[in-house]
Amino acid sequence: MDVHSWRNVDFAGVVFAGLAAGYVMALAGIWAGKVPGLVAIDIADYGRGYMISDRPSAWIIGLVSHLANSVLLVFAWAAVVLPNIALPRLASSVLWGEILALTLA
Repeated sequence: MDVHSWRNVDFAGVVFAGLAAGYVMALAGIWAGKVPGLVAIDIADYGRGYMISDRPSAWIIGLVSHLANSVLLVFAWAAVVLPNIALPRLASSVLWGEILALTLA
């Protein structure tokens, strides 16, 4: 098993991809309420409830923690999954996203 450090991956790319994916996921959760049969999920509000309760800055801290988790999950893919799976990058990233969707969502 080959595991890369943060120096061996494109760290700026990992941060950008994590922030973009986390932001899109947060927006999709909020917009899901517009689709009949789905319920809107405000991920930042869940983080607010678990971490700080009702402070005015709590929603922002919930969103920042969600985005930080997204960056860490992209780093886990780039450092652990990608070097050890014999699939093209796009296929392994879609597979990783599906695994995360089934286990974490």
